This record gives sequence, C-alpha cells and structure tokens, in this order.
Amino acid sequence: MGISKYFDKIYSSHDLKCEKPEAFKYFKNLVNKAVFLGHDDDEILGAMRFGFLTISLKNNKANIFIKSLNELPQILSKINPY
Repeated sequence: MGISKYFDKIYSSHDLKCEKPEAFKYFKNLVNKAVFLGHDDDEILGAMRFGFLTISLKNNKANIFIKSLNELPQILSKINPY
C-alpha cells in the first residue's frame, strides 16, 4: 500500500508476542507518537487511553474512520507529511 514511508516501524501484537493492552504499554514507553489501526471497541479505546491516534475501518469511535484501506495512504500523508 506504500504506507511504510510514513512510519519508522510497523508492528503488530503478534510481532511483539504480547496482546493488547501490554503492547500499548510497550509502545507508550518506546515512542513519542503512534498510530493504531484497529476495529474492536476495546482496542480502539485502549489505544486512545495511551494517547495513540486511532484509525478504524469498522469503528466510528476511532479518531479517524475510513471506509476502505485504500484511504489509508492519503490519511497518513495528511497526518504527517514526509
């Protein structure tokens, strides 16, 4: 999708070998800014509690709601132009 240019690293909880919210705690201590892409209420609200910008396809509780992953590059370019 060409989104890697907007991030220093891209992780999943699988990569970290821990589940949310432990993964959120790990990132909060590691980075100044993070974007979380998810869909379930608990993960969206959990990421928000840790101060992450949230983007979701299926959850309008996220900071940014998208209808298709095809929108992601455009959204990311507006958030943090490289």
